[in-house]
Amino acid sequence: MQEAGTDRGIAIILWDNVETMGEHQNTVYQQTLAKIAHLFIAPQTTAFYEVCSEIGLRPLGASQP
Repeated sequence: MQEAGTDRGIAIILWDNVETMGEHQNTVYQQTLAKIAHLFIAPQTTAFYEVCSEIGLRPLGASQP
């Protein structure tokens, strides 16, 4: 994502689970990061968030309100 009107941005990677994420912290990840390191003015930071949703779905067969 890029902040409108600036060069600032955020990269987001979504993983199915923590275990899958751990599998990808390997040589390929490090090599890819090295290719784009010139785009950062400071070392990147990592934060962990959970994807949450408040979308209410009706159970199958439920009538419209």
